[in-house]
Amino acid sequence: MKLLTGKIKNNCSENWKGLEGIKLVVCKFKETDKELNVISPIKLDEMEKFYKFSWEEGLKDDISDDYDYYIWYMLDEYCELICSIGIDDLEELKDLTIEEDKEYGENLEKFKKLHKYYEIERQINDNNEAEEKANKEFSKEEKTKIITRTKTGNEEVDAVIYKGFGVHEILGVLKDTYKTITVLDGEFKGMSISNVPVSKYREIIDKIKESIGDRFIEKSDSIKLKEIIEQFR
Repeated sequence: MKLLTGKIKNNCSENWKGLEGIKLVVCKFKETDKELNVISPIKLDEMEKFYKFSWEEGLKDDISDDYDYYIWYMLDEYCELICSIGIDDLEELKDLTIEEDKEYGENLEKFKKLHKYYEIERQINDNNEAEEKANKEFSKEEKTKIITRTKTGNEEVDAVIYKGFGVHEILGVLKDTYKTITVLDGEFKGMSISNVPVSKYREIIDKIKESIGDRFIEKSDSIKLKEIIEQFR
């Protein structure tokens, strides 16, 4: 594996139009590679331009409309998205120097701090811990058997009953901090509304009951329910 630098050509392919002239750190695995993995631009202003471009060109919809969260997601070590560039879209391709590597590292840290990377990471870790704790508490709660509808028929599950809803493990999933909310009565009895964070299910159901009042869920409630659940994503 080799780390190289290269500048995006002025006559680059359509995918890179708008980023001409940016100097990238790229990774080459074999001498015959025609596509190189993009690590990052080197300069701070070019990092901003690079990530803003990809966010506005579609990743805003795929990942998040929160730009700072998007930056955290893309820079997280477990991010599975891989960006590659054709070797023909680069010029001045050469080995990464020690000086360039140092400049890249320093600018990356500045970029992370500008976009609250470590604050977001801490908040996500705190949320994960809270969900794990809530999941353990949920496993100890009293359960009642209910029937839930599936594409292949009805299935019996163990659920916590709360204000006319059953809350249970996601079907087919052994362990998850998300749980399924299922309707217990009325026209949609046995139908699942959504999978929600285990720590939020009571709050979500409270909001639903507050919205529809003391009656069964009706078809006309679908938009209302979606809006409520989206608040807790």
